[in-house]
Amino acid sequence: YAARRPSNSAYRCCGSFVGAGLVAEGRLWQGPTGNSASLGSMLVTDEHGQNQFVHLIAALYALEN
Repeated sequence: YAARRPSNSAYRCCGSFVGAGLVAEGRLWQGPTGNSASLGSMLVTDEHGQNQFVHLIAALYALEN
């Protein structure tokens, strides 16, 4: 028999940018703008107290430097 697919799940990706995908009740959740899981463009406070975009801190090229 085939395994059941989960009806809710989240996927995170860290590469050139930081992103994610959300599935809710078996459907891809896109949100009102179509970018529901666009994590890289979120502002966070870095270790110096400055606001930075997530992809400037956590993308692979940022982690390598």
